[in-house]
Amino acid sequence: MKRVAQIGFIYGCITSVASLLWYCAAVAGHVMLPGGPSVMASILIIHGIAMTIMLYRPPLRRPWLPVLGISPVRLRVARTLLICATANFLFCATLALREGDRVSVRQLAVVLSSMALLNTVYVVVHWAFRPANLFPRQLVSSVSNSFSFFRHRRKPLDDEIQKWDKDIK
Repeated sequence: MKRVAQIGFIYGCITSVASLLWYCAAVAGHVMLPGGPSVMASILIIHGIAMTIMLYRPPLRRPWLPVLGISPVRLRVARTLLICATANFLFCATLALREGDRVSVRQLAVVLSSMALLNTVYVVVHWAFRPANLFPRQLVSSVSNSFSFFRHRRKPLDDEIQKWDKDIK
């Protein structure tokens, strides 16, 4: 698992630099969108595989060791980077949403590149420090079990369906 964490960290660093360059170019007015559907599909497939590996939680397996040593200063820097990347994406998305149907291709490129930057920065800090060291335990456990939302909602929905069945009969 150590090798996977190192590769994930390196992947995150490389894609973060690429996303930052794309974002800076988009803000400067150089609209660069991936060249065609096949290029975009290839990028999404590669990133999708990386995200699947990153988010996979094998049962009863010890978590990996962080790639970087953990210190309060490093964790503060990682959280600050995530907060800045999130705020930047929300700001860009809000500006584009305010434009509505008049959103330009440049604004779209800025939003997409800021979203890519946020995602890749998260990949870096995920592998560098492990989510359990960055976020509260409750958040990590709820996000790690993405089906918990459906499981908790299932019982009331089943009760409603049974009620509807009785009303129909």
